[in-house]
Amino acid sequence: DVLHFDEENGSIITAIQCKGVEGQFKPRHANDFVKELDKFAAKAPKVDEYWLALNTEIRDPEHRKKVFDRLAKLEASGHVKHALLLDIDHLAKKLHDLAIAKFRMLAGQRREQYRQRYLESFDNAGYVETVPARIEAGTIHNPIAFMAQQVRESIEGWGPDCTGPGRRYPRFFLTGSFGFGKTLGLHALGQVWHDMGDDALFIPAVSLHNDAFVHAAGIIDFLITEIFSSDDEFCQDHIAYKTLREACKTILNKEQWMLLIDAIDESEFWNDTSRLHHLWFSIKELGLPAVVTVRSELIDTRPEEFFGDEKIAFFHEVQLTDWDVPQMLAFLDAFRAARKSQAPASFDRFVETVREGNYETRYGDIPRRPLFLQMLAEDAWSGSDPEEKLHRLYGKYFHAKLKRDWERADTPSKAVRLGRIVEKFGKSE
Repeated sequence: DVLHFDEENGSIITAIQCKGVEGQFKPRHANDFVKELDKFAAKAPKVDEYWLALNTEIRDPEHRKKVFDRLAKLEASGHVKHALLLDIDHLAKKLHDLAIAKFRMLAGQRREQYRQRYLESFDNAGYVETVPARIEAGTIHNPIAFMAQQVRESIEGWGPDCTGPGRRYPRFFLTGSFGFGKTLGLHALGQVWHDMGDDALFIPAVSLHNDAFVHAAGIIDFLITEIFSSDDEFCQDHIAYKTLREACKTILNKEQWMLLIDAIDESEFWNDTSRLHHLWFSIKELGLPAVVTVRSELIDTRPEEFFGDEKIAFFHEVQLTDWDVPQMLAFLDAFRAARKSQAPASFDRFVETVREGNYETRYGDIPRRPLFLQMLAEDAWSGSDPEEKLHRLYGKYFHAKLKRDWERADTPSKAVRLGRIVEKFGKSE
């Protein structure tokens, strides 16, 4: 009835034979099932897995054994590697388990796609772990490891039996002005969490639709749509949607996934207090650890929208701060190594300027922000010394920053707030 093919070589991975029974199961039905297995064995090609899917349950041990014996014979024939009897409850569980595996695989692929696109679009030398950040207790020098460890310790404290909204895991706002590496840090956190044995859901806030700012169910529906976005035919009317939704709820309720939301200030609801509060509360309802990136300027001027009510949800702030010379030199070393060629003299001069601490007289404080440090490094690598007239340097790099934001590949079909400025004034202006 159903054949699942390997897209690469055309072989059959799974063959599913569906049998329906009207009314209650009767002994003759077991004989009918065996006859169907005989038909399949007589003419079927080799398959990895065969399912006999029933809309009823065989409870009688004798009749159940009769079907199992014929399935074993089918495996012994060499036609099938694995033959399964999936009466109604077992079929539902099998489909649910497959949906969970599919969701887990596609979620991981989606997160990695976002990470790779970001690294490619910014030609980045990699993430420098030991960067300064400010928390309530003082200064730390590895904010990603700090957040991951805080969540891990909380999970171990609550224990494996704690599920659902009762989980009060740490949640963080990762803040900083633009150019401080919030998005890059968020991608690094997702990879660290994956390497620790769990996984993360990465979401550009600009993609979050209206329902995600209303209730937890809206976030779940968004996650399914987002993760399956590569499938043009998939929608809420799809026959598999309900199964996948239940699988998503199971994963989020029982597993230790981390929710990563990037650039909440780029959402169309960035200035809607009510919707933001609903989003924080929905994250709490899901019971997930979460990290949300946001510009420092926004959180400093409107703290009540982010820290106003602990009953809604409580977030800690981790604020990225200016880099010092050791971090700048570590980045430049990685930048050099990533290019695998002889550095031009202009790049060596730039590195020496940083090493000696003379960069502020030439470039102001912008080398202390990783994004602008990278732009300076790119200019120096091109064979000429970076611009030293600050008004030209700022103008050039601000323009480059806006251009990169506009052309980012994360959400090609979405209109960000920057797009409205472009529509009104034109890209150059």
